[in-house]
Amino acid sequence: MSNNNGLQDSEMITRPCTDSVTSIDASSELSLIKHWQALYAEGNVSAAQMPEDHDIPWYIATMQAFAAWIAALFLLSFMMAVFGAIVMYIMSMLSLFRLRRIAPDLPRSFRAP
Repeated sequence: MSNNNGLQDSEMITRPCTDSVTSIDASSELSLIKHWQALYAEGNVSAAQMPEDHDIPWYIATMQAFAAWIAALFLLSFMMAVFGAIVMYIMSMLSLFRLRRIAPDLPRSFRAP
């Protein structure tokens, strides 16, 4: 399957574009346009003009922010569960060693190494 420039998709993926890399001054619109035109001339982009900036609607931004909060809460709760389990295992191990030291003759219903 070919794109707008007549190149195969595999050529677009494997073709290196290091020859078109130049320093871009982000504050200068003219340099961005020139850089885009150079990329188009080399066939690295399919559109002749640089796409315009589009603001996303407020409800999309709100949904993304809400989803980010939910993801952060899930991550924090997962991390709390993991660290809580690790702390519990460490405390159990330390308790076992302390109990063996202060009460070595205590009857146990199980055999521990």
